[in-house]
Formats: sequence, C-alpha cells, structure tokens
Amino acid sequence: MRLKRFIASFLNIFLVLVNLVFLIMEQPPIGEQIMHVQIPRFREKQLVFGIIAFLTWLSIVCWIANIYFWAKNQDSIPTQLFNRYVK
Repeated sequence: MRLKRFIASFLNIFLVLVNLVFLIMEQPPIGEQIMHVQIPRFREKQLVFGIIAFLTWLSIVCWIANIYFWAKNQDSIPTQLFNRYVK
C-alpha cells in the first residue's frame, strides 16, 4: 500500500488553508513535506493536482477507490488523472 501517499493526501485535505499559503509561497504542501513524496514542481500544475485531489476526496466512492488503488500499490485517482491529462 502506498501509505506515504495516503498520509500525505490525508494531511493535505485537512490542512487546505495552510496548503493554500504554501502554494502562494511556491512551497510543497504539508503532506508532501512531511512524507517526502513527489508532486509536480510548477505552481499551476500543483494547483491543478490539488483541485483534482480535493474533488476526489469529496466523494466517498472515489475515496474508497483510492484506498483500493493504494492497496494494489498503484497511483491514486488524482495522480492517474493528472499524469494522463496534464503532464
């Protein structure tokens, strides 16, 4: 399971206001800083990734699907969507 990715995502969702300040300051979100996981390095890409992740966490079905993907050691839904359409 991608436990580090799960913890980083969990921290980012609950600390969204602090992460907005970090986005303005061009710093990685708290979850990524604590868990040392990779995120996009450009500000616009970080914003797009954050929006996709936030929308995913709003849905219980997507949240459960993310846990399923992490259990299979695959990327979460936001990461898959971001890599497919933005990168």
